[in-house]
Amino acid sequence: MIKTRYRPYEEKFILFSDYVEKTIKKIFILVLILLIGIQFLLSFESFRKEFIPVEKMEGSASKFHHTIDYIGRI
Repeated sequence: MIKTRYRPYEEKFILFSDYVEKTIKKIFILVLILLIGIQFLLSFESFRKEFIPVEKMEGSASKFHHTIDYIGRI
């Protein structure tokens, strides 16, 4: 008798957990595809120079040319 009382709950839980599992798998696959795609784009120098600010600064002198020692003095 108790087993039949909770049967719809168990079925709903299984359906919900299947939905959550499929959604997490889809999100994981999407993130993996985005990661691979972005890494592929970063292999092209023209893309890096346009979208990565550090690439534009490479080779230029820093305006903070003083070094700070471990005490904090300049």
